[in-house]
Amino acid sequence: MRILILIFSLIFGGSGIAKDFREYGFAMMTDSKCDNHEEAMKYLKKVVAYVEANAPNSTYVRCGKDLEGRQGCLVMTENYEAFEANQSFWETDEEWNRLMRLAWKECGIDEFGFGRKALTFE
Repeated sequence: MRILILIFSLIFGGSGIAKDFREYGFAMMTDSKCDNHEEAMKYLKKVVAYVEANAPNSTYVRCGKDLEGRQGCLVMTENYEAFEANQSFWETDEEWNRLMRLAWKECGIDEFGFGRKALTFE
């Protein structure tokens, strides 16, 4: 299902989005139950803007709901190593942690209380 969302985005998003996706060789998708998706999205949009502006490695992030109604985010980087370097950076970044904790609070989940699945493109 997650792959279908990605394919749908590539096909219907236009050639500009498809071109952007070619830069990325690694994708991480998260999913979680979220009690208050609309309020959490207010914070997640700020997280996305912050991540894309401040990540040590180029990162593309979008958040929303999957077809089952669970909240999730797609995080794409050049490769797995770039993703891990970004993750290490966020662990100590005060603003990222503040914004994420606000989103998690709205969702009613524990910190990092979400599932995730990775995909490496060939």
